[in-house]
Amino acid sequence: LETRLPMLDHRLVNFSLNLQTNLLIKNGWTKYILRKTINELPSEIKWRSDKRGFVIPEERWLKCEYKSRVYEIFNKSILDSLGLINEKKFITFYEDFLSNKKNIHYSDISRVIIAEMWAREFIGSVKL
Repeated sequence: LETRLPMLDHRLVNFSLNLQTNLLIKNGWTKYILRKTINELPSEIKWRSDKRGFVIPEERWLKCEYKSRVYEIFNKSILDSLGLINEKKFITFYEDFLSNKKNIHYSDISRVIIAEMWAREFIGSVKL
């Protein structure tokens, strides 16, 4: 499942969470159902295996460049107002990540940030 904004439509998430595993990965091919539904694309594009993800310096961004932005975002969290997270506990979790106190993967932080940004876009907004 993609966590980028275009693929975070709640209907797509609900649908994909109810799919059988063999529709998600089959014979080593990821996104199997998506590939099967795009019939108009030529096979050499649809079944290409050279397209892979790439590594970005997300951990460094979260620890350096975007550090102040994370604090700013979670000062008035929509997820907190909805009762989905406790922003104070999240900030403590984030600070543990920053200090390397615990073995916290950067994706555990970024997924909450993505969910917060999604909530701001589709549920409501908090002025910063």
